[in-house]
Amino acid sequence: MGNRRRLLRRLFRLGMMATLFAGATLGVVGCGGSTSDAPRGGTLTGVRWVLASYAVDGADAAVPASVTSDATFTEDKVGGSAGVNQYSASYDSDTDGSIKIGEIASTMMAGPPEATAVENAVFSALKAAATYYADGKTLTLYDKDDKVLLVYDKQEKTSLVGTQWLVTNYNNGTEAIVSTVGDVDLTALFDETGKVSGFAGVNTYNGDYTLEGASVKIGPLATTKMAGPPELMEQEQLYLVALQSSAKYIIAGDKLEFHDADGAIAVKLIRK
Repeated sequence: MGNRRRLLRRLFRLGMMATLFAGATLGVVGCGGSTSDAPRGGTLTGVRWVLASYAVDGADAAVPASVTSDATFTEDKVGGSAGVNQYSASYDSDTDGSIKIGEIASTMMAGPPEATAVENAVFSALKAAATYYADGKTLTLYDKDDKVLLVYDKQEKTSLVGTQWLVTNYNNGTEAIVSTVGDVDLTALFDETGKVSGFAGVNTYNGDYTLEGASVKIGPLATTKMAGPPELMEQEQLYLVALQSSAKYIIAGDKLEFHDADGAIAVKLIRK
């Protein structure tokens, strides 16, 4: 009988230890994990949030370096770049951290697979968002089961002017955003005198640019007259046309996007 009581006491202590350990680990999860005890609420507006990670089949996936996805909240609207297309939606939130995002409207551009995968995940997650937590540096969206859907970081400011930019994608003129090809770096540098210059894949180029707030006008651009492989010559022509179609720019972290007058992505770049 005494042995039985000692065994029961030992099992009880082991059960308590397991419970305490499980409780201590709550909240230390990434996308796809459950954090029902994590705080909720915070300030959404006044910050451009840049996507850092998202949930895919319950696992945490990092955003590729070539992809920019962000969110900016006003009092009743949220919008930004989902990865390929610009989007906007109405939303309702409360001080308890509850949030409901309405029907999403977006442009209809095609894009490279890695950017499309991020965009599809973002749209699904925004529709499923039920609660949020924003601490001024990070924004996390959760579903109704308290699982992490999206994690955003506050945008760190990078200047358009004086930064060496490397082109990752451009609009090919047929409603598609394509990745650069060939073993060459397409570049852009905007200097303080209102001049832009860079390498377009075969030739160097230069021209004027003007800024007014987030609005930009680039060109006309002049190039050297070197010949190169057909695919690089075609890429060079399409890139320069896309760059000169820019009407607005957005910087999110170390990523730069130019958009045309209709809001479609013209060129995507990353800080070199």
